[in-house]
Amino acid sequence: MRIESPLRIIKPYFTPQLNLALIIGITFCHVILSHSYYRVISIVYNHLVGDAVFLISAIFLFWCLIQGIKVRCSKDWVISGAVLLLVGCLAVYFSPNTENAVARLRVYLCFFVFTFSLYSVVNAQPEKFLSHLLIAILVNFLFFAPQGLYAMFHAIDNLDPFWVKRIPYFSHIRHFGYYSFIAACISLILFLTVRKHRFIFAAITIFALTTMIWPGSRGAIISWMAFVFFSGIFIYSFKLCVRYWLWCGTFLTIAVVIVLLSPWNQLAIEMVYRSAVADINVVSSNRLAIWHFVLVQVFEKPLFGFGPDGFFAIRKQIDITRGLVQPHGVLIQLVLEFGWLGGTVVLAVLWRCYRRMYQGLTLLTTKTGLEKQKALMLALISAYFIFSLIDGLFYHALPIAHFCVFTALVLAYCERLTDHQSSIVAN
Repeated sequence: MRIESPLRIIKPYFTPQLNLALIIGITFCHVILSHSYYRVISIVYNHLVGDAVFLISAIFLFWCLIQGIKVRCSKDWVISGAVLLLVGCLAVYFSPNTENAVARLRVYLCFFVFTFSLYSVVNAQPEKFLSHLLIAILVNFLFFAPQGLYAMFHAIDNLDPFWVKRIPYFSHIRHFGYYSFIAACISLILFLTVRKHRFIFAAITIFALTTMIWPGSRGAIISWMAFVFFSGIFIYSFKLCVRYWLWCGTFLTIAVVIVLLSPWNQLAIEMVYRSAVADINVVSSNRLAIWHFVLVQVFEKPLFGFGPDGFFAIRKQIDITRGLVQPHGVLIQLVLEFGWLGGTVVLAVLWRCYRRMYQGLTLLTTKTGLEKQKALMLALISAYFIFSLIDGLFYHALPIAHFCVFTALVLAYCERLTDHQSSIVAN
């Protein structure tokens, strides 16, 4: 009797899609653990994640080489990369804190290379990679969410130093809101695109919504509702769109009921009460005061700002910004780091990229599986940007990494659909 080698038995299960998902999932898990239990400060953590995604980028490009995958470096990639690098270098040159600015610019470049390398790997058949990558991110959330909830409901009230030192950073309302929002959107995408196990993805959506409402993460809830709105109008006719919104409203209602009936609803009730009776600046968690302060400072350096991570150069000048590491808004962050001129150029490059991703979407009357998946991912990117207007998704490293994954997938879908339409015309 011939005995099969264990490696030979399990090898068929390790497809390229699963391998890619494992690499990204394990890396994201590692960086969450490293920040949570070794307690590194945010700026060091961002650099660690930047180095990690750069290493992954090298692995992806080497993978393309050994698999014979053609790396497409189009004119758009070259022009966009050159313009962003030029603006970044000018902002660093005029920065009052060159060392911090150079380090942060390196992080941004790492994420740009990561996006391009992931796009190169998946651009031939993004539909085969979509569910694997999204499930890898979702598994990360399901692994860490119970720890975050436990920390919020039990450990934070415990003054024992043993617990205080071990409260994971993702139990912070804002950080927890990032991951709950991403998980709620991803699980809904999988609910709509994966025919099997829909009940499981519906349950995960409700769980993710519950974890948003429990700590009162208002920005995450509003942004998820924006995702529901965009995804509805991107993929359905008006009648089906209304029906889809009602289903999503049902999920949200179930989550609200779960929170109200639970014994740990103090944070959510307090957030609702504060939003109802407090003034607008308190409701915004002092964001309006922070944004006003930043805009006043930017007029000192209107062209190219204070450089990447420029918030560190100004935050000690006013009490309200002490203890903060970023201005909690992507537009304010762009103006602060790159100035009015540089920030406008960066925003124009991002808008050009978004226009290319959106191109052709409004012309579709009947959507294939490819087109539906692209539309859902584009809805996620749109909601992500809305969330970033009021919070620091584009400052903290892991939310940027998630955004890079979503952007690479959508750009790959654009390439795939263009090739598909070209082949139809040719035939």
